[in-house]
Amino acid sequence: MQRETHNEAADPVIELPASLRRKRFAARLLLFWEQLWPALWPPLGILGLFVLSALSGLWRDLPLLVHIGALALFALLFIIALWPLRHLGWPDRKQALRRLEQASNLPHRPLSSLADTLASGMDDPATRQLWQAHKQALKTPARKLRTGWPSPGLARRDPFALRADLVLLLVPAFFHAGPDWSRSLIQALNPAYNIKPQIITLDAWVTPPEYTAAAPLFLAQGARTGRKPEQKTFSVPIGSEFVIRVSGTSDVSLHITPRPPASQSFTAKAKGIWEFRQNLRIPGRIGVKAGGQNIANWTYDLKPDLPPVIRLTKRPGTTPNQVLKLTYEMQDDYGITQANARFRLKPSATQDDEIPPLVKPPDFPLSIPAHRSRAVKQTLYRDLTAHPWAGLVVELTLEARDEAGHIAKSSPVLMRLPERVFTKPLARAIIEQRRMLALDPENRWIAGTALDALSLAPEHFIRDFGVYLGIRTAYRALHQINDEVDLSEVIDLLWDIALDIEGGNLSMASRKLRQAQERLRKALENGASDEQIAKLMQQLKQALGQY
Repeated sequence: MQRETHNEAADPVIELPASLRRKRFAARLLLFWEQLWPALWPPLGILGLFVLSALSGLWRDLPLLVHIGALALFALLFIIALWPLRHLGWPDRKQALRRLEQASNLPHRPLSSLADTLASGMDDPATRQLWQAHKQALKTPARKLRTGWPSPGLARRDPFALRADLVLLLVPAFFHAGPDWSRSLIQALNPAYNIKPQIITLDAWVTPPEYTAAAPLFLAQGARTGRKPEQKTFSVPIGSEFVIRVSGTSDVSLHITPRPPASQSFTAKAKGIWEFRQNLRIPGRIGVKAGGQNIANWTYDLKPDLPPVIRLTKRPGTTPNQVLKLTYEMQDDYGITQANARFRLKPSATQDDEIPPLVKPPDFPLSIPAHRSRAVKQTLYRDLTAHPWAGLVVELTLEARDEAGHIAKSSPVLMRLPERVFTKPLARAIIEQRRMLALDPENRWIAGTALDALSLAPEHFIRDFGVYLGIRTAYRALHQINDEVDLSEVIDLLWDIALDIEGGNLSMASRKLRQAQERLRKALENGASDEQIAKLMQQLKQALGQY
């Protein structure tokens, strides 16, 4: 007999039962695993060490160059460990049959002998029949065949059982990493992952003017380079203050459209903190670059502060007591801060406009609510009978001002100022001289002469000696040449004389009562304290009792 070689290509085709072929395939798999596992353990061990180091966080704070070098070293060791795998080969059928014989303790290699052939005698029927019987006797039932357990012999290559230690360390490492285990692996595989991005804090807001009572508009809080830049379009009242603060970098710049006349940039407020402030007067766009990247772009529009509106809703009237009555309304988008009634003498052909009146016009402020309502309708009473212009035709104009400085005026109205009616001729004459003196200081000589004439024969025309002394005092003051004389004091003196002539103590009491009423009105409008209002109320009661 001749025995076949181990070259699988030269093996003759052997007809084996299906069960035996399955056993043979299982043996071939087992033989392949015994080759593969010893060759696969080194690269798997290196890979396990890499995973263990990653899960332990050893790669987290490595410098970039050290990280790249360690990663390259692991990659090189892994490739070297894979090199023995090139010798792997698929076991042939004879090796599989031999494995079955050894594992099943079959003597005389019966499965391997199935491939034997006769050298001669196959032409003899008896010999051929005997050979077939021999071959049939070699076939061992498949149920008795065993493949045995795999025996890769790894213990000889790893006598210290490092593979078990590695597995024991990997299990707690995964528990230690928790849900972030994948992030730890990415950190180890990607050197750029540990390069911390430059954190740039950006805070920006717009503060409207205080008088608008509008809340600040916050635009950005904590932006960072590398992210999508802040983009926003907004509209705020004109005059709002735009504030930008950047920290975390020294490379910060502004891009303003339209370009301002003077260069504007960030100013250092503290170490690492930069601030920019701008009062918004025209619509535009502001962009911020930090760390070489665009981190914000804002486009803004401005709401104009419209001028106020003021007008008389009724023609100026007069009460039975000759008190001026004004009914008016005011409007403004943010509230009116100041309003006044302005008077101007009606020009006449006999009046010289180049000579200013001695007495200022009886201008007075209009009532404005303390809370700055945007729309106000008011009725105001004002006693102007004591003013020297009382009884003259004047031009009245209402004027309003808002916080932005806009001034609005109503249409002028011609009117005659209310005046006190004097029934006694001497009182009327004194008031006439008072008015002439107030309109033109040069009339002092004429008024003085008239007062001198009125004081002649006082026993026939002036019953009160105090009135006589007052008239003579006014006359001498108007005719003094060398001494400076305050003509306004003379005008006040003539008014008191006329009141005394007309009503005596009753006129003076009425005057005090009106003054007390006016003081109380102003205190209420200005939001005076309770103590001050109580004091003024007491004065008003006293003036009312005297009246």
